[in-house]
Amino acid sequence: MSGHGLDDSSNFTSTDKLYLLATKEANMSTPYDLAQSNTRILDFYQRKGNPDRIKNLNGIASYWWLRTAYSNGSINFYGVNASFGYWYYYYATDFKGVAPAFRIG
Repeated sequence: MSGHGLDDSSNFTSTDKLYLLATKEANMSTPYDLAQSNTRILDFYQRKGNPDRIKNLNGIASYWWLRTAYSNGSINFYGVNASFGYWYYYYATDFKGVAPAFRIG
């Protein structure tokens, strides 16, 4: 389930098998994720804390995109902060990495 931004009116469900995580799937809660009640925390992140969400690129902690739109803005999406593993929202034009998830079955 993907949250929608300020200029949209509804969430949508994806059938993708390779996808970016939503905030809730990565065990993060935010008042501006309008789809968080329609998804769940993934098992991997259920037991993990903020440091386990930090991803490295060539040994350097890097920001990475989530798929959730920031509903309080019109051009922002959520990402994960490289320093602390918290959610943050960024302009859609910012350069960030991705940490895709995949579904088996």
